[in-house]
Amino acid sequence: MNIKLIGALAVAAILVGLGGYILILRADVAGLQTQRAELRAEVARQEELVRNREARIAGLEQVVAVRDQELAAVNGQVEATQKAMDEFQAGIRRMQRTLATAVSEAPKPGSVVDEKTSLEIISNLNAAVLAYGVRDHAETGGDRGAAGGEAEPVPAHLWAGSAARSVGGGTAPREHGERDGVELQHPGIDQ
Repeated sequence: MNIKLIGALAVAAILVGLGGYILILRADVAGLQTQRAELRAEVARQEELVRNREARIAGLEQVVAVRDQELAAVNGQVEATQKAMDEFQAGIRRMQRTLATAVSEAPKPGSVVDEKTSLEIISNLNAAVLAYGVRDHAETGGDRGAAGGEAEPVPAHLWAGSAARSVGGGTAPREHGERDGVELQHPGIDQ
């Protein structure tokens, strides 16, 4: 009788112990599941951060590409402006050489500059004026023609008679439409 009771109590104790252990395991499993859920949420947050950063990187790459295009455009404008300035200066030098040649011949009072020299002066002047207009347009990036400020070439027939009279003493015939007092001038050069 006592042996059976002791055996029953032992079995009951074992069952109670197993039940407690099972409860502990269940609690551990619940804790692990909670941790797994938290880790999954953290992974989702990190993935979202990564996507956001990738989007920002893509946006920055687009900005860099636009800046590169703008820089290339500015470099092109600088090169065009420099080229126009070089052409302008070359035209001025040609005009100065032509004028120096014409002056060195020292025409007598009452004589006229020959037509070839006069046209050469006008051609060089027009080239310099056109180069000046190209340079100014490249610098401002706008249309100065609408404001009336764009440099235009001077028709040869308007300059030839005046140039001849100014050098030769006023005996050259006046071309049709020519105005008195026309002088070859350039901004920045003392007359």
